[in-house]
Amino acid sequence: MIDLRAANTVHHFDHQAMNTIFSLRINHPDRSHSLLAAGACFRGLDLLEACLSRYRDDSDISRINAMEQGDTLFIQEETYSCLQLAIQAGCQTGGLFDITLGAQIEHRKREEEGPPPPVRGKISLAPDRPMVICEEPGRQLDLGGIGKGFGLDRMAGTLQEHGIDSALLSCSGSTLLAFGPESWPVVLRGDHDQRPLELCQQALSASGTGFQGAHVLHPEDRNHAYRFARVWVVAQRAAVADAFSTACLVMSEEELQEFRRLVPELQQCFAQSTADPQLRSL
Repeated sequence: MIDLRAANTVHHFDHQAMNTIFSLRINHPDRSHSLLAAGACFRGLDLLEACLSRYRDDSDISRINAMEQGDTLFIQEETYSCLQLAIQAGCQTGGLFDITLGAQIEHRKREEEGPPPPVRGKISLAPDRPMVICEEPGRQLDLGGIGKGFGLDRMAGTLQEHGIDSALLSCSGSTLLAFGPESWPVVLRGDHDQRPLELCQQALSASGTGFQGAHVLHPEDRNHAYRFARVWVVAQRAAVADAFSTACLVMSEEELQEFRRLVPELQQCFAQSTADPQLRSL
């Protein structure tokens, strides 16, 4: 297991992007080489943010959100790949992971009065090329539940291209990705207890109500009552763990247990219910 206190071999680098802090812990004997690899990761992350952020007018996502009926739009391959993963996660979670609720999410974030705007519009993704078709305007994409994990996956690929064999990547402490032959120690922190965990070739993502409140919307029930205060999900890819933890937060315990049984990509799941502060494995 990696010793995070071994400052001579574990090099730590931070970078602000996507409205949060991304961190790299690279296990490599040469700090200079680690720094070069980290720089390549962060440059790629900035380019990715320029594609995926709905708060940039020139991003792929903002251009998609501005489409009119009948419009077609070619997008970057990275955006296309992220959208494909999001669609797949939506299917796997029975629609509970939904990236098309941007207008409703913004309504809740701003604490606007009255009911949220109705969900309307329809867009589709071409199956064979990076193109989006607007069949009816109105859908507002928000990749907040998958974009950061997608960024971690892409940074891991960049590190490996630069000869880095072992690293722990994280964004804001909510999503982590470990790759390489060694395991990395992490800690799940509940309200009243904690659980140590070792990640090896795995990603961990957490979603909860502690910092952002009831920020995850149930696509069908606007008055949904959360059964969980916090959920942690372990999967092989960070983007998948990110999306799954978002969806699992609005599931019931029965739905979550059934989801884990049916979807093998969800390797482990831990939760703290709203009724019982004890951190449990599900």
